Amino acid sequence: MKRVITGHDADGRSVIVASGEPPCSVTFEDGGSMQYCWETRSAPTLLRGQADPTLAMSTFMPVPGGTTFVVTQLPGYSESNTHSTLSVDYIVIISGELWLVLDSGDEVLLSPGDTVIQNATQHAWQNRNPEPCTLAAIMLGAT
Repeated sequence: MKRVITGHDADGRSVIVASGEPPCSVTFEDGGSMQYCWETRSAPTLLRGQADPTLAMSTFMPVPGGTTFVVTQLPGYSESNTHSTLSVDYIVIISGELWLVLDSGDEVLLSPGDTVIQNATQHAWQNRNPEPCTLAAIMLGAT
């Protein structure tokens, strides 16, 4: 996966600040993975000569008022534990299929291009297929 970051040079011109694999990632016991793509700790500011904030990330969870951007791959026939996050998450399915299962018993099948707005609800992810599922998520830290 390639991640491209744009910014500005000293003269205010648009420049590529970084291009390549995200520098931070986590591999899960089931073979899934998550790449940390970006983070803000407060209202976003423009990148002007700052270091890549993902280098300091210790978790994918955003701080209140901050954001994180991750790309996650869930292997075939895998599922997460039921959990919730103190965030509002914008999720897009990139490839594969994935079931979103809520603690109420509600569930929905998600396919490429489908989106989820996750409002700090108890949920689990289930990949009931042999193919992996890749999703992108922007998480907004809530209070």
